[in-house]
Amino acid sequence: MTDDEVIDHLLKDLGKRDPHGIKLGLHVRFNFSSHKTDKNRIIDIIEAKGLIKPSNETSKYYITQFGRDVNSEGGWIEHQKFESIKRQKIIHDATLSKLQVKTFWYVFGFGIWGGLTGTIALGLELQDRHSKWQKERSEKLQSGQDEVSTNSNDIPKSYEQVLHYDTLK
Repeated sequence: MTDDEVIDHLLKDLGKRDPHGIKLGLHVRFNFSSHKTDKNRIIDIIEAKGLIKPSNETSKYYITQFGRDVNSEGGWIEHQKFESIKRQKIIHDATLSKLQVKTFWYVFGFGIWGGLTGTIALGLELQDRHSKWQKERSEKLQSGQDEVSTNSNDIPKSYEQVLHYDTLK
């Protein structure tokens, strides 16, 4: 049996005997290779991890709140798996954050460049349409057509044209 399995089994046993945190005698029922040293080593490990705490009396221990929480999660082995997954998530999050910091200015610059390019392209398109409209209008006037379209949608009105029209009324 590995240390984690022994801790898991012992913690589950303590949880069954001590659901409310009352002090209890710790009876280890495992086959240790050398009784006293392995038993004391396991007890020291469990105590160091904060799962149990000793009482004033000899060989009596309390199960801590953390120990009860670990029991409710499914035991020490399940807790270790969960902690391992949590550590992996933290490592992945840190790696992703580093990548985001390194690439931020490139993405920001690319966005600015795209916005400027789009604005310039729109301005050139509008200027091209306006010049085509002026060319068509001047061709109509030069060809001698008396009727120039006066539809308000076809002719853009400048401020001076509106003022001159208003004064003629």
